[in-house]
Amino acid sequence: MRIVGWAEFSKMPRGTVFQMTDDRRPDWGDLRVLDEIWTWEDGRGDFVDASLLPTISLGLNITEANQAALSKGDCEGDLFTIHPDILSRDGLFEFKRQWLIWEREDLERLAGWLLDPMKALQAIGYRIGEIALPMPEGETA
Repeated sequence: MRIVGWAEFSKMPRGTVFQMTDDRRPDWGDLRVLDEIWTWEDGRGDFVDASLLPTISLGLNITEANQAALSKGDCEGDLFTIHPDILSRDGLFEFKRQWLIWEREDLERLAGWLLDPMKALQAIGYRIGEIALPMPEGETA
């Protein structure tokens, strides 16, 4: 994993998995996947992404856009899951935000933990504080 600022994030390829934070929120947001990035001449820009975490719905907010991705069985019962979530535009206004980029090895580690939660518990128990993330040049935590 590595932490980047807007200048580096704006050059990331489609399919990049990341989390983000800003000055108002000290914790990292949910796990997301990058779709598109637009940059303008002044260095600012915007992007489209989607959450990789499932959206649990009561069936009250089915739109034509997400209905096409659902089978009839998906909508039966009181609760159903839309996974992955829909694409949305960020509306980027905080360019001092930071992005935590998940590298392939990080994703493989997470997949392993999801498939074998006991490995995750062992990692938590034996490796507290071991992961130190490099900050972007000129940035402080």
